[in-house]
Amino acid sequence: MSTALLICVKAINGGPFVALFAVLGELLQPKRFAGIFGASPAVALGNLLVIALAEGEASARVSATGMIAGAIALAVACTAAIPAVRRWGTVWGSAVLWTVWLTVGGAIALPVAGAASARSPSSLPVGSQAGPQPGSRSRQQADTSRSAGRLFAVDVGALREIPLPALVVRFAFGATISVVAGLIGVLAGKAAGGVMLAAPAVLPATLTIIERHEGRGPAVTEVEGAVPGAVALISFAGVAAASTARIPLGAALLAALATWLAVA
Repeated sequence: MSTALLICVKAINGGPFVALFAVLGELLQPKRFAGIFGASPAVALGNLLVIALAEGEASARVSATGMIAGAIALAVACTAAIPAVRRWGTVWGSAVLWTVWLTVGGAIALPVAGAASARSPSSLPVGSQAGPQPGSRSRQQADTSRSAGRLFAVDVGALREIPLPALVVRFAFGATISVVAGLIGVLAGKAAGGVMLAAPAVLPATLTIIERHEGRGPAVTEVEGAVPGAVALISFAGVAAASTARIPLGAALLAALATWLAVA
């Protein structure tokens, strides 16, 4: 398979995974629990599957090892984004998220990528919360009552409230990051491309949509929930890197996904 075709396949495969995990996050309440899916292994699942099938399990293992650096950076970036979203809103908060992720990821990617290559063949101040659209307050109260006393609740009715443009944006995020990861993998090596598999693909688009429809408070809660999801992403990458070449591909990815769910 040619390099250009392989990158296109990664893009087509990465977009649906991001959209799927975003929908799962919309269905779950409360927001802090749903926020875990803002740091889901959506891009990684689609790309590692393609890499393993097209280039071999050794290449997938190297990419997963590089992903560890990106996951560490994502955990730091989500933590930094909490006060940024609270103070400045989701647009500037997402800018902070990406800036911190790029800075931290770049700082730790070289040693992680080099090692892999060597082995391979709250509440807001008064007046600061963006105004939610009419009816969102009652929805938030209903969500709270449904999830009271439980770890989480599934709101199937939320499916009707997900606008199609929102899904298109999330698909585009996943596809774009998959393309960038593929290009970096070609230019700088599989481990460097693997760092991009933990890029913040789902969270920024989700935050802006939540702020627009429900206000800034739920958006802050969402990014707070993304922190344990990002920490769990480190475990996903570690399990994927350790098991891809030892057990069948499907079992390795399922084990990594189960680990992410359990840790998150």
